[in-house]
Amino acid sequence: FSIGLFKKVVIADSLSPWVQAVFSAADAAGFWEAWAGALSYTFQLYFDFSGYSEMAIALGLMLNLRFPRNFNSPYQAASMIDFWRRWHMTLGGWVKNYLYIPLGGNRHGDLRKMRNLLVSMLLIGLWHGAGWTFVLWGALHGVLLVINHQWRRLQIALPQGLCRGITFLCVVACWVFFRADTVGNGAMLLQAMVSVPGNSPTAAWNIPAAPAEVWSVLLVLLGITALVKNPLVLLQGFRPGWRWLMLSLLLMGISLYSLSHVSDFLYFQF
Repeated sequence: FSIGLFKKVVIADSLSPWVQAVFSAADAAGFWEAWAGALSYTFQLYFDFSGYSEMAIALGLMLNLRFPRNFNSPYQAASMIDFWRRWHMTLGGWVKNYLYIPLGGNRHGDLRKMRNLLVSMLLIGLWHGAGWTFVLWGALHGVLLVINHQWRRLQIALPQGLCRGITFLCVVACWVFFRADTVGNGAMLLQAMVSVPGNSPTAAWNIPAAPAEVWSVLLVLLGITALVKNPLVLLQGFRPGWRWLMLSLLLMGISLYSLSHVSDFLYFQF
């Protein structure tokens, strides 16, 4: 519970001002701004959602209820197929059992399988909200899953690090549309992300922190999500002791101190 609360109120909420500053002024974002906003939202969404999922699991254990795991280090995925086995695992399982398989799953040929994937991802997008940004987000993931399945048929092995890097970049690009107010704003941010940066990487930033501070935080979070094991995996060998007690109290104390400001659950709207 302490780990989940820390992830939500200390990490995710700290990223919120940076995300809001960039996405509310998409037309004015440059290369570094767009990337900072996209990565900030990528980490904000993950730490917010996984944080409260872990708090729910912890509260269940306090009542002797065992809730299913919802995340398994999704930003360590080496493919889009792998990503959806790690991200929002309860939603993915529900869609697989009650939509993808009833549509025919992979039982009626490759073409029908690809169709079922696309339909499933489109409906996952609509599940998040009745807006074109969510529809496009779902469609993009559907197309990426189709490409991933077809690539597997070629049996061309790529380095694991390259696979993880490509997957992460695809996920970040899709999150831009998920967060953008309109499809147009999302397209402008993506255009800025692939544009050539100006002479000064710190020029024209309009976010409430110095650029060096923003990127130092984002690089640390990138390292955590790319290298550190999921907390539920780390806790499999849990044995009560003074070190765990002190760590839990420290995380809880910092989190409670951070609760002095208004804090909303980002994923509550869904």
